[in-house]
Amino acid sequence: MLAVFLFHYGGGATSPNILLRAVGTIKQFGWSGVDLFFVLSGFLITGILFDTRNEKGYFSKFYARRALRLFPLLLGITLILIALTPLLHLQWRIGHIAYLFYGANVISYFDPTLNGVPPYFGLAHFWSLAVEEQFYLIWPLIIYLIPERERLIRVCIAIIIGALFLRIALYESRIVVTEFLFMETPCRMDSFAIGGLLALLLRREKSNLSYWLPRWMLGTGISIVAIIMAFAHSFEGTSPMMSTVGLTFVAMIAGSFILYALREGSWINRICMISFLRVCGEYSYGIYIYHGLLRPILQPQLPYYVNKFHSMMLGGVLFVGVSFSIIFLISATSYTFYEKPLMKLKTLFSYHARVKVLEL
Repeated sequence: MLAVFLFHYGGGATSPNILLRAVGTIKQFGWSGVDLFFVLSGFLITGILFDTRNEKGYFSKFYARRALRLFPLLLGITLILIALTPLLHLQWRIGHIAYLFYGANVISYFDPTLNGVPPYFGLAHFWSLAVEEQFYLIWPLIIYLIPERERLIRVCIAIIIGALFLRIALYESRIVVTEFLFMETPCRMDSFAIGGLLALLLRREKSNLSYWLPRWMLGTGISIVAIIMAFAHSFEGTSPMMSTVGLTFVAMIAGSFILYALREGSWINRICMISFLRVCGEYSYGIYIYHGLLRPILQPQLPYYVNKFHSMMLGGVLFVGVSFSIIFLISATSYTFYEKPLMKLKTLFSYHARVKVLEL
């Protein structure tokens, strides 16, 4: 979430200032935060579904718990925007209905003008939430129909390979542009499958994969991505090489991060234990929603900070800090007084089976 925020609100890649240029170059990697989100989701959801696959109410409990976490914020924001429409003269179109049914990735690809509610609010980032929800529709059924771990492992491997070759085939056929490969669920299933594969492998008895697997995944992923960057001279997620071959290896790197995060004492584990990051993690869903929603309002303020302080560096840093503070406070308030009380209803759909918490 923080990576995506910096990607959208940061800048400086073309600045003459060497420090700003360095930060701007790093922030170009921020889009890959979405890939980490996909892999992490595949890891957690697969673990939950696999551990509860024999439980009564398998589907109803899963979907009820997901709905209580995700739907209230989406519906609440929708109602607020509708209420503000007469005051702010918001411009709705019939295609915006697709957002309520998590079809943002499809509708925004075919009609990019639906990526916001002009003139004040942005919706472009909802594509990733749509991909996530579409994954929720498919994956529980697959695990229900194929409950055996080893068969599921083979399914995950097949999905990883299949999604990779699907992107290559679609690109070579020139049927779609690279944005389709980046945004549409069939093309992104390898990220979820990598997370699911890791969850299943780590549930093997006497598995020793946790020791050599993350190092191998990280080394392989970084090597392939570096080669792609060298040839493509770009780390853009929608560049031809990245959106075809690169996405699989970016997801592999994300998977290695998850494994390292689970290993007590590892460098990523220590970073993830920082209190500020844990708080951001708690509010991350809201921060992701609000950062994109308010971007058309906040982004135009950047020139004010730069001109006020006569410094691209100082103005940019203050702009990012103020913008994040506003979004953080809104997200914290939303979570504390609106989302969290509703999440307590999850107790009505508690699992009886033990969902494993893995520590490596």
